[in-house]
Amino acid sequence: MTKIVGIDPGVTGALSFIDTDTKALDLTDMPITQFGKTKLVAGREVASWLSARSPDLVVLEHVGPQPTDGKVGAFTFGGMFASIYGIADALGYRVRLVRPQLWKTCLGLNKDKARSMKRALQLYPDAKPLLYGPRGGAKIDRAEALLLAHWETLQNAPTSTAVH
Repeated sequence: MTKIVGIDPGVTGALSFIDTDTKALDLTDMPITQFGKTKLVAGREVASWLSARSPDLVVLEHVGPQPTDGKVGAFTFGGMFASIYGIADALGYRVRLVRPQLWKTCLGLNKDKARSMKRALQLYPDAKPLLYGPRGGAKIDRAEALLLAHWETLQNAPTSTAVH
């Protein structure tokens, strides 16, 4: 497997791309559109981004709403997660759902977002310009999407029961 996309879902989520053969790397914030007061995944933009990279596998972080999310927030998040999965599946890409506890534990991480950023910079120092915004703010969700894709590069099994 050479082309892997890692996706951290959600309004502040991100998409990452790693080509293990060419060492190409790309990161972007989750494309979002507004429908009234509701933020949604910009499906055509996600589809276009995925199609331009033609991944061998899309690794989607399998997370649910947080206890602090209200009903509307939980509903919106679930819709975004399902939209992202549906887009990748409809385009014909294999999708692997991975719980954050699994990939983060394997990389020695936890819920500490600063540790994720530090680890991403250790593993991919050339990605530094993509991991910070124009005013210098850390793009933590980009770092986590990148680490999710990196985790997949470490896996030996090309398929598992989690692949759909």
